[in-house]
Amino acid sequence: MDVFVHYDTLLKSVYAFYAALDFPTYDNSNWKAVKNTNRSISMDEFTKFLLNFEVVPHCVSKRDALDIFRAVNEGDDADEFQDELNFPEFIECLARLSLLVAEKVHDKLTETAATISEMAACKKYIARCSEQVKLHYKEAYDKRFSGSRSPAIDYEARAERQEQQKEEMEKEMENHHQYYLQMERQRALHRLHNQHTATAAQLQRSGQHRNLLKSQHLMERRMLQSAPAALSVRMRDLSHYIQSDLQVKFLMDSSYKPVVPERETVGPELEMFEKRMKVC
Repeated sequence: MDVFVHYDTLLKSVYAFYAALDFPTYDNSNWKAVKNTNRSISMDEFTKFLLNFEVVPHCVSKRDALDIFRAVNEGDDADEFQDELNFPEFIECLARLSLLVAEKVHDKLTETAATISEMAACKKYIARCSEQVKLHYKEAYDKRFSGSRSPAIDYEARAERQEQQKEEMEKEMENHHQYYLQMERQRALHRLHNQHTATAAQLQRSGQHRNLLKSQHLMERRMLQSAPAALSVRMRDLSHYIQSDLQVKFLMDSSYKPVVPERETVGPELEMFEKRMKVC
């Protein structure tokens, strides 16, 4: 606690600055709430304080820091404001955080998965420690590279792995590109095949229509060609029937005068025959 007593004035200045960041809400806009808001540190103000001093999230997680905040507010020396820190509670939070940060920094120095930002925050913390504490952290840092490889060789291996990963990524991208081109070719061929199929079906339908028209035309032409022969046979039969009828009537009655059929009797058939011959 001698450290807190030594820096009491600076700590009070920091506390006063962060205590005045937030404003009272509309629901608690009374004089007592206003005085308490400007004289205490809320959870949001405490989080801003830890972020500005790079304690969260590089050295300690936000969850661990807020757990300390709640534990201090629930202690025996806590006041009636459970979501606010007064100055003694603020000092207790700093003491608890210092113990937790010392443990977390040691763990991060021994972990190979620590990020650059975390290592930079740990370096700032170690720079303000005593020589004995620095020696302790140096031993933990040396264990980070313990084994068959030295730090330089480890960096070379890391660079080699990164180069391999880069080559694998480029190869994978090239494979994806080739696969995409192949799929595009298949789609284009499929569309072309569908177009050719539709065109062939249309041509086939038009060819069938032409064949049907041609067959109808040939049938009509054959009918017209066969019409004169059928008509001549019919005319011959009709003339034979008329002659035989006239002969019978002449024999029965000598005064009988044959009635020659007029042109109108066969006129329509002859006209139709002439029209069909003109068409042919």
